[in-house]
Amino acid sequence: MGFWDKVSKVGLHMVETAQRQAEQRHREVEKYEYKASRINDDRELVDKFKNSSGIEKYGYAKELEKRGYLERNSEGKFQRTNKNL
Repeated sequence: MGFWDKVSKVGLHMVETAQRQAEQRHREVEKYEYKASRINDDRELVDKFKNSSGIEKYGYAKELEKRGYLERNSEGKFQRTNKNL
């Protein structure tokens, strides 16, 4: 096996690993988004959002976006809307 064959094999492995990790993160976001959708009280949802981090917080943010409390700005970041609890 030549040098470029090894480089190609390592590169392919890196791409496959990154793809698996992205799929895992997507499943986790969906899990927290579903969990958030089951919370009927908006105040409770906001509290959970405030007290979470990472993927969990992102899942809650997506549900708050659906409910009109958050929106994405031109950079794709979440920001508050004028809707109040």
